[in-house]
Amino acid sequence: MGNYQGTTKLYDFRRGTALVDKVFKGSDPVYARMSLNFDEQGGSSVTNKIVYYQDSYGTLPSSTRTYYDFDGWYTAITGGSNITSTSIVNEIDNHTLYARWLESPSSPTGLTYVDNTQTSLIYEVSNPNPYSVRMYFEVNDSTPDANYEVVPANTTTEIEITGLSAGTFYTSYFRCYSTQSGQYSSSVSSYNTTQSAGATNWVFQNNSLNGSAYSYNTSVSKPPENFFCPTSGSVDTWLTSAYPPGNYSVGHVIRVYTSLKSGSSCGYWWFIAQ
Repeated sequence: MGNYQGTTKLYDFRRGTALVDKVFKGSDPVYARMSLNFDEQGGSSVTNKIVYYQDSYGTLPSSTRTYYDFDGWYTAITGGSNITSTSIVNEIDNHTLYARWLESPSSPTGLTYVDNTQTSLIYEVSNPNPYSVRMYFEVNDSTPDANYEVVPANTTTEIEITGLSAGTFYTSYFRCYSTQSGQYSSSVSSYNTTQSAGATNWVFQNNSLNGSAYSYNTSVSKPPENFFCPTSGSVDTWLTSAYPPGNYSVGHVIRVYTSLKSGSSCGYWWFIAQ
């Protein structure tokens, strides 16, 4: 007849039981068959397996997860021991192994040229990864590893590369880096552009009480006038002094908001760098 001690099924030597869970010699286990469960921790599903006390774990499955590299199975979510196919089963009950993951960042996306000054290039770029990365950037270096900005998960940001020379052709490179795994993105994005020598003056384009009447790159506010709304010439003089055109590329449009000290609006003025 079968013998039971709590949830432990003991072997009946007289009858012989085909499906034996555990065999003890006194209080020492000599045989145990159990279910090995896998917690993929966000990875693809794998199939549980049967393992045996004091046998090796044998072939273990691999899970996959986008933006990560599989780093093995562990006895705990954090810490714990790494279990491999040659590890020996020291458990006598069903137990679980947990997947461990290393961040494997994808390369930047959506790289777009925005603007430039005499000494800088400005880009918009996105981090497609579900975790923060260092966005490394450099000109004429296809493996940038010096200058970076931290970009949050799934976020688009604007990056300015400075210290450049006017009138020079540059290739700008960007790549993502994970501090958790020490891995760079597998590919590098680039964008080619010629650095502008900068504009020489601001040229009046339009004015309107409607601030959205015309497109622009930059919006600024002029200090209010005393009694009369300014002329385009006076706005031009102030703009040239406050925002030297040489710091902007040809074609850059600035929108200037003007008002009186009384609080009355004089409207918006658009100037283009030429």
